[in-house]
Amino acid sequence: MRTFLPLVLAASLLVMFLTLRGAGERALGGSLADPTGDPTGGPMTSASVAPAPAAEASATEPEVPGLAAPRPEALGAPLARIDGVDAAPLEVPIARVFGVVIDSDRAPVSGLDLELTTAAKVWRAGSETPTLLRGDQRRPGFGTRTDEDGTFLFEVPVPTADWVMLTGENDPYLGLVARDFGRAGGRDLPALVPGDNDLGTLIVPAAGAVQGVVVDPLGAPIVGASVRLEGAFPGGRVVQARTDGAGHYLLGHLSAGSAALTALAPRRLAGTVRVLDVRVGETAVAPDLVLSDAPTISGVVVDTAGATLRGVRVYGWPVGGGRGAGADSDDDGRFVLALPQAEPYRLEVNRDPAFEPWGGRSQGGAAFTFEPGAEDVRIVLTRAARLTLRVLDAADAAPVAQFRVTAARGGAVSPSTDEERAQGQVTLSAAPGRAETLRITAPGYVPVDVAVAFDAPPAPSRLCAWRAGPL
Repeated sequence: MRTFLPLVLAASLLVMFLTLRGAGERALGGSLADPTGDPTGGPMTSASVAPAPAAEASATEPEVPGLAAPRPEALGAPLARIDGVDAAPLEVPIARVFGVVIDSDRAPVSGLDLELTTAAKVWRAGSETPTLLRGDQRRPGFGTRTDEDGTFLFEVPVPTADWVMLTGENDPYLGLVARDFGRAGGRDLPALVPGDNDLGTLIVPAAGAVQGVVVDPLGAPIVGASVRLEGAFPGGRVVQARTDGAGHYLLGHLSAGSAALTALAPRRLAGTVRVLDVRVGETAVAPDLVLSDAPTISGVVVDTAGATLRGVRVYGWPVGGGRGAGADSDDDGRFVLALPQAEPYRLEVNRDPAFEPWGGRSQGGAAFTFEPGAEDVRIVLTRAARLTLRVLDAADAAPVAQFRVTAARGGAVSPSTDEERAQGQVTLSAAPGRAETLRITAPGYVPVDVAVAFDAPPAPSRLCAWRAGPL
């Protein structure tokens, strides 16, 4: 398959080169998906794009009176480039995020732990950020606590992440504090900016709580089970708690009335109970949540040559709707899906950029649907062609750290790791021979449209360069 890259006249300089290489990857099927690892095998083509700078904008950040900014070197500040020579570190702009928290009686809420975190892997590109433990995961972010008068203040580097979240949930007898910033969150507020970000008054209603235990059919406690509220999402959040060593849990932030609770644990069927008497300021006692052993679906993952594949993520979805399951193939290519629901599941592999999608509803769900207890499922995957796209500044060929690649057929990706940002690149994958038109956008640059074709394996190394005039 011959690769073609016709470009529209949208930049002052456009440089593209194609080589075999590997990096963090994105699937390019019906939509562009998040990376799931660093798979091996399959051709990879590399292309560099140098968009033309747009009209120059002011880079001066507003001053914050009375605030001493953190030392740039402590935040991992990028170095300014002057005639190709590393100069002094750039000053990292600071956002002051503040407000006051009160309850439904207008009384200040003091001692409330608040967190400002992001769902992205990086808070600010080129800067080091502390991490906070959220459930079982660590996320970049910052913490503070409300004063006696309910006020709070964060002084943080201005994030480059698309989604920043403010949460507070340590008092079970209050509702959740929840705000979202940035275009990826999309629920409440615009992105945080340098200087003052006044959130005003945040009102949290009074709430109730439920406690209980999660056990197996013999009455033994199940440790680490997740218990969550079903059918309601206060502040757009999932309300959940984990069981302790005795299988006990306390689930707060609940509105008065009835509440349906679901418990989940590895290799167990999900269990659900309903509590009818949740009251504000009180703790109701729920019936025991009893979780039985989960049925399984198992099999092997191989490529078209019959070689077993390790580390492939297999997903399953119940045909009647509900909770899915996932498992990775082991060193022998074997996988075991523990089903949270006792019904047939439709299997799929569609988030691994090294392979073409397999299974799922789009490819004919019946052929990929299996009953609980199936043990001989054989998943045969075809390797996908990959393309690494680099975006460079037209003036000095420096990598552009922040950009977005949008496919004409739908879906978009951006660099998500420090390595990708440093190189100014993302890696896409698709079925061999597929043609696609990509639009590349970056702050301060003219958008560029690029037509690409994913070569069928094996793909030869290539070096190509083009120039495009200004708009």
